[in-house]
Amino acid sequence: MNFQNTPHRICFFCEVHYNAIFLVANPVGVMNVRVPFNFLLGVGIPFSHRPFWLRPLNKAFISGILLFLLVAVGCNGSDTTPVSHGGPVRDHVSLVDTLRAQGLTVEPTGPISQPFFPIPGQTLQVNGQDVQVFEFGDSSSAESQVKEISSDGMTIGNTVVQWISPPHFFSTGKIIVLYVGTDPTLIHELEMAMGKQIAGGGP
Repeated sequence: MNFQNTPHRICFFCEVHYNAIFLVANPVGVMNVRVPFNFLLGVGIPFSHRPFWLRPLNKAFISGILLFLLVAVGCNGSDTTPVSHGGPVRDHVSLVDTLRAQGLTVEPTGPISQPFFPIPGQTLQVNGQDVQVFEFGDSSSAESQVKEISSDGMTIGNTVVQWISPPHFFSTGKIIVLYVGTDPTLIHELEMAMGKQIAGGGP
């Protein structure tokens, strides 16, 4: 049968192992025509007459697909956004995650140093107020530093501090957090994230 001259061929169903069935429009009506399976594979069929699924893709099209995949993989690999640690607060990142999960606005504003702590800290602006976070190398180092803070928060080690507002110290994991202020809502949110304050005054 000459398939090149067969009008209006429409592939309707393929019997994978044996035949393909085509619907052929003709003046009498529509009839079924069984096609040898080698037509589907292109065996012995000139290139120009092969089905579209057997013709090689355009090289430019393939190059475009490969370029798209490379860019997509590269963008995914360059993503360095911090990922939430999940679970309880243990460090600076998990504190930020937790406070944001509680509905607070948290923005890092820069480093800070205090004479009574041996390491620099980071300042966070939490709902418009400054909160200082000091992350130590491990929880043991943080616990050792906590022991140096007096119950009222006015003395840390050998340093006596004259605060402009009541200090509030919190600690969990390997961080110590300091908030100097009187906002009861913020104090409550910090306690929800880190537990009761370890030192300092009331609201």
